[in-house]
Amino acid sequence: MTVLNDLLRHLFPRLQNREKLPLLPLDWTSDQGDIDAIHHQDIQLLKAHSVARTSQDAQRILKRHPELHVGQIIKQYKRKRVRQNRFLRAARRFKELLK
Repeated sequence: MTVLNDLLRHLFPRLQNREKLPLLPLDWTSDQGDIDAIHHQDIQLLKAHSVARTSQDAQRILKRHPELHVGQIIKQYKRKRVRQNRFLRAARRFKELLK
């Protein structure tokens, strides 16, 4: 019974903590410029959702899309993790075991 459990754990491992973290933005980054105090909460929200690295980056994104709400900006700019199907991963791991 433990052999079967060990095999299932090997084929279907749990996600590690680093795989659960949000991805950082790929765009340019700069800390030059002033920040509007009016948009301070929106800027912090964009940084918390990993849409912008610095406050100035978030300020530029807000100026680029003044017509959108912050939630819509987050949906548009947030990077998604691309994972392989869990059954395909398990089949690949099983083939490696048979080698």
